[in-house]
Amino acid sequence: MVNKMKILCLALVLTKLASTIAENSLNPFSDEYIEYINGQNLTWTAKRNFAKDTPLSQVRNLLGSLPGKDRNSLKVVSYENDDTDIPDSFDARENWPTCNSISEIRDQANCGSCWVGVKLI
Repeated sequence: MVNKMKILCLALVLTKLASTIAENSLNPFSDEYIEYINGQNLTWTAKRNFAKDTPLSQVRNLLGSLPGKDRNSLKVVSYENDDTDIPDSFDARENWPTCNSISEIRDQANCGSCWVGVKLI
């Protein structure tokens, strides 16, 4: 009886482990992965941002960079306070209406930070 209980417990543990590995091994660009995320009842909805056949290596290139060994060696710059009046708001489109590049969102290629320009404009 004890051996049967041990085998049953081992089978349950292995089943849970296998299902966890299967969940974690889903391709993040697959419909199954998107459905899995949306099935978690989160406050947001997952959707497709990349084609299904996009290589993970291409997406990893968008994740930023690793800090260098001299990352703490930057010189600290400070400025004295001055009495310059800063406006409550500033719209470059109103101040420079003939500048065409202000409202243009350029192709950022693999930069991954193009959302900054979109958000600010």
